[in-house]
Amino acid sequence: MIETKNFSFYVRKIIMYIIITLFAYLFIVPFWYMFTAMFRTNVQISGATLPFIPEEGFTYTRNIVHLFERGYLRNLYNSVVVSVIRTVLTVLFCCMAGFAFSKFRFPGRNAFLYAIIISMLVPMQIGVIPAYLIMTNLGWLNTYQALIVPGLASAFGIFLMRQYMAALPNEILDSCKIDGLNEWGMLFRIAIPLTQSGIVVLSIITFMGSWNDFFWPLIVTTREEMYTATLRLASLNDTGLYDINPYGMIFAGAFISSLPMIIIFIAFRDKMLSGIMMGSVKA
Repeated sequence: MIETKNFSFYVRKIIMYIIITLFAYLFIVPFWYMFTAMFRTNVQISGATLPFIPEEGFTYTRNIVHLFERGYLRNLYNSVVVSVIRTVLTVLFCCMAGFAFSKFRFPGRNAFLYAIIISMLVPMQIGVIPAYLIMTNLGWLNTYQALIVPGLASAFGIFLMRQYMAALPNEILDSCKIDGLNEWGMLFRIAIPLTQSGIVVLSIITFMGSWNDFFWPLIVTTREEMYTATLRLASLNDTGLYDINPYGMIFAGAFISSLPMIIIFIAFRDKMLSGIMMGSVKA
């Protein structure tokens, strides 16, 4: 009986590892294809067969050189500036709002919270025209302000941090009040340090959303030096460097722009997953 149980246990393990391997293959192959395409010509990319290793090895760097000649480094810089600033300010504002909604009682608190939650059901495209008109009236087109300010604070972020803040024991905050700590002190010295897992989750989600954002930068930027990395990739089809679409250069830009997301996920995947699980059971 024991040998039969051990045999079935190992069979399930083998089947599980086979399934995991197949899924890993499905996810890894596109990245490898994108990476190797950087070192291929358009003719090689469009060929009937695609060898595992580039035909010329990894010595063909014309795609990468032409990509950075088109100002892609500046576009990466724009993406970094916009994503970092938006992430920091979004986390700050969401923590402030979440703390207020969870620990303070004021008229209309629940109504405001419900309105914020319901706003997540409204498509983002509905507010594009009013937001664009505001940016135009302020003279913010083709500026960092237009790329950053409209994305500050999110309904999801406020709700997420409210869930984390609500789990903090009121006794801790009451003792802080007795010790003379004001509301700002309770937020920055007590609430935020105790909700780091939620902050990590919100930071990663916000950074990823900002880094991959395409629609809003397309609306408020017309000068190439203000393009973000994603917007630059969409404009590479009209480079004038090739008679056909520069697939190799597009693959190079796509791979380079995906590296920050891959690094962030690998570095913070444990905290992100644990933070999501903790947030799902908060009161």
